[in-house]
Amino acid sequence: MSIRLKVLGAVMLIFAILLLAIYALSRQVLEQRFAALEVPAVEDSVQRSLNALDLEAKALASTVIDWAYWDVTYDFARGEYPAYVDDNFGDPQQVLGNLNASFVVITDEAGDLIFSDNYNVERQRFADLPQEILSNIQRIAVSPEFQETLATEAVAGYMVTSRRIVVFATAAILPTDRQGESAGTFTFGRLIGDAEISQLSDTLRTQISLVRTDREGMLEDTAAAMSELTAGADVVIRPLDDASIAGFGLLRDYQGQPIAILKTWLSRDVWQQGQATIQMLAIVLLGLGIFISVITYLALDRLVVNRIAGLSARVDEIQSTGNLNQVLNVDSNDEIARLSTNINQMLAKLNLSQQELHDKNVALQKAMHEVVESARLKTEFLSVMSHELRTPLNAIIGYSGIMLNGINGELDDEATRMVGSIYDSSKHLLNLVNDILDLSKIDAGRLELVNEPYDIRALVNQLNTEMRVLADQKGLRFTTTISPDVPDLISGDKERVKQIVINLLSNAFKFTERGAVTLALCTEGGNLRIETIDTGMGIPAHALSYIFEDFRQVDGSTRRSQRGTGLGLSIVRKLATAMKGTVTVKSEVGFGSTFTVVLPIKMNAPENVSSPFVQGMLT
Repeated sequence: MSIRLKVLGAVMLIFAILLLAIYALSRQVLEQRFAALEVPAVEDSVQRSLNALDLEAKALASTVIDWAYWDVTYDFARGEYPAYVDDNFGDPQQVLGNLNASFVVITDEAGDLIFSDNYNVERQRFADLPQEILSNIQRIAVSPEFQETLATEAVAGYMVTSRRIVVFATAAILPTDRQGESAGTFTFGRLIGDAEISQLSDTLRTQISLVRTDREGMLEDTAAAMSELTAGADVVIRPLDDASIAGFGLLRDYQGQPIAILKTWLSRDVWQQGQATIQMLAIVLLGLGIFISVITYLALDRLVVNRIAGLSARVDEIQSTGNLNQVLNVDSNDEIARLSTNINQMLAKLNLSQQELHDKNVALQKAMHEVVESARLKTEFLSVMSHELRTPLNAIIGYSGIMLNGINGELDDEATRMVGSIYDSSKHLLNLVNDILDLSKIDAGRLELVNEPYDIRALVNQLNTEMRVLADQKGLRFTTTISPDVPDLISGDKERVKQIVINLLSNAFKFTERGAVTLALCTEGGNLRIETIDTGMGIPAHALSYIFEDFRQVDGSTRRSQRGTGLGLSIVRKLATAMKGTVTVKSEVGFGSTFTVVLPIKMNAPENVSSPFVQGMLT
């Protein structure tokens, strides 16, 4: 992707994130503000509705006081005016209708019913007064908690029956001058039905509904509002949708107990206006963002991107041609110009370094040729000298062996000791020469590996017999184990496998003073796993990285306790690698070492050919 596209994408991304952040913040703030503007109107609607219902009760209380504080009513309650009902309630429908009431109840001072009448406005007929209403009125008449109120004013409010909500007002019956003892109570009341609620909605110009608190199956928003109202909230506001919002208030009875939820609806004109404002803000922000993005991109393209693109093109040209004798244009005094100056200085230094590097490469190739030739001559010398040394050494070993066996006559003790020393030293020297010869063959790529079947168990038995002498000399336990899953016949170079195991076991016996040495064979993933385990001195952690190198030993000083050239493990690794295997070691100082060789059970190399791996080691 070109830098121009990256700059354009970065500018657009930055402004997109910025505009989205501004829009999200503005939308949140504006929605909160417009939502807050709705709250007073909804609260006022709920409060006006509750006040209107309260005025209904107060108006009924004013009417009932006029009738209760009247001498003729007082006389009737005391049984002194039998014609009171006929004179005042001769046409109950008209009288109650004029008083905006649907029933009247008069009780004596003991709370017993003297007179009642009930006109069902919806059915246009008289009906018996519900016992629930009468019980509440009688309770007010005789209950001590209402006597103080009745002495000075009416008890007005709401009560609930099994079917309806009732607004009522009850006053004590007193003479017109309000002097003397109460002769009973006088009550006017009215059932609150759909018609009354509809009339109240028209009067207040808002939609109103009353939902009884004991009603089952109320709407979810009403049920949630009731929980908050009964918990102490005065007004609960709930948006219904984007077009309307509802307010909820609690209607209580004359005892202060909640009996109904008053719900009002208002249209969300302010909210919709706010949404329109937010949409306009989004359009303005989008247009402003596009305009600023374009201006910013054009400025960056002219002042930065175009110059960087030109600089990049010139550098690409220099790279493609390889001509460092070029100079970039410096057309100003800013960071890009300083970059061009630095590139010019770098090109000059690179041109000089290129010439010096060429001269050094020529000298290095010459030195490399000399090193390769020297290595070749060294390898040939080691190979020839190792081969030539073996002939006299074999003669020395042979003759000293004949002398030790007494074939040409018995030797005295001192001569036997001296000839034995010659024999042992010659054998040790021959082993060293053989190691050097093997190493030179491997390094020269002339190692020949044989791929033929052999009996691995017979080989292990042979090694057990040959190496047990070393164990007996040091008083060590020596055990060999071979897993049943190892096949009897294995294809490979038997002598090289034997050489690997002997080298590992020789080291194990050499560096183990007490304990045991174990040789264990098993199969692992189609490979032969050979392990030598000892309880010797162990190998320090820092030495594990170089013990397989040529002529390297853990203790390389002339005062070391064990003799050796440091070629045994190197030959083990190179032989294992030549047979497409691996060798690893785990060791801890003071607890011994475990060497593991993993070799393929079947090799693909044809018989009696040089290993291609080893042949390629010096290529």
